[in-house]
Amino acid sequence: MAERLASVRRIVAVNEWKGGVGKSFVTAHVARALARSGRSVGVLDADLNGPTIPRLLSLPEAPLRHSKGRLRP
Repeated sequence: MAERLASVRRIVAVNEWKGGVGKSFVTAHVARALARSGRSVGVLDADLNGPTIPRLLSLPEAPLRHSKGRLRP
């Protein structure tokens, strides 16, 4: 994992403590714009109330899997 993360050059974080302000919407569109410009993009949607990024990016939603009391992506 450390070797894979070593190639990460920039991290863009979208955060706000209030719900319903459009964080997922902004994240999806920034990711889409960066991908269209030829960059490799990864998104972590850590919304505990239910990830919305798959729906915003028209991706199939994978169910959350549990392993030893922990969530696995």
